[in-house]
Amino acid sequence: MIIAALAGLLLSFLTVEFETLGTVLFFAFIFAVILGILFLKDLNWGLYLIAFFLPFERLPSVDVGGISLRINHLIVIVTLLVFLIKGLSSKKLKFQIDKSFILIGLFLIVNLISLAGAFDIKRGLQVFLFILFMVIVYFLTTNLIQNKDVLKKVIWAII
Repeated sequence: MIIAALAGLLLSFLTVEFETLGTVLFFAFIFAVILGILFLKDLNWGLYLIAFFLPFERLPSVDVGGISLRINHLIVIVTLLVFLIKGLSSKKLKFQIDKSFILIGLFLIVNLISLAGAFDIKRGLQVFLFILFMVIVYFLTTNLIQNKDVLKKVIWAII
């Protein structure tokens, strides 16, 4: 409750200081709270919504600070946060890590090291963060799809 109040104050300040950015953040915050409540009841809704909005990835976007924010970015972040909160609160936080995840982790480390030699650090960091975002989507997918029923629903959401 206190965190929500502080976030509201912060968003109010941002709305006054940075009119467009503040407005976008305000509505993103409201949408994230609604998603968080939905995902607390059933975390698989995060996967279903990610899959549903995947074909529309380029349509609903807002440019903020040179970065195009899309609805899936918000859904993935809220899904990850709810996944971590539910796991930590129930003390049953388990990660399914397979061999490919280890290779992806090595790939991320190489990408991070390569930033030291990048000509355009800002662009290199944007690319790295996008790759990291995709790894988070992979992580959520492998950890949340527990049975064929969930997999079928994710496939239907894409179709």
